[in-house]
Amino acid sequence: MRTIVSTACLLALATLFVPAAQGGMTGSVTITELFPNSSTVFNGGTDALAVGSSLSCPGASALCTSGYFAQPATFSITANTIGLSEQCCTSYTADPFNGYSFTNVNFADGGFIGGVSLASSNMAGILASDITFTGHSILINLQGVGVGAAANQSPGTFTLTVAEAPEPGSLAMLGASLVGLAFMLRRRA
Repeated sequence: MRTIVSTACLLALATLFVPAAQGGMTGSVTITELFPNSSTVFNGGTDALAVGSSLSCPGASALCTSGYFAQPATFSITANTIGLSEQCCTSYTADPFNGYSFTNVNFADGGFIGGVSLASSNMAGILASDITFTGHSILINLQGVGVGAAANQSPGTFTLTVAEAPEPGSLAMLGASLVGLAFMLRRRA
């Protein structure tokens, strides 16, 4: 009986050290320009972008033709990042919301967003508090952020790192079940 209990406890402890399954973003992420608040789409500016690709403006995309970008811009999405690079001389006005939403953020293993951080940016004024997220969406508010003042400056960029929330693995649940079974058997004995 002690052997069963000891084995079950060892299995349960071993499962604590097994990392949770994690997968990168997959599918297509919907990008929407929002202005002057977080619920108003600016001139129909929305499009879906497949993970692992990029979208450049000027172009035929509704993101490009909405009139939001006066200069060239490129959105890019990888398995764990979302980025924007835009040429200078744009200023995001200080309305309540002036930025982007990224929705339909899905992961290969069905998980949800556990964290979003500003990995890099040369746009002065972007703060961590300007980024909010839910299980499958991200908002970035760029109100008051400037993207350069002269045509010869480098493009304004930001890159968000998107992390999946850790989920308990099936081995952890199996270990907990074995511990419960071991205690039931010990109680009977």
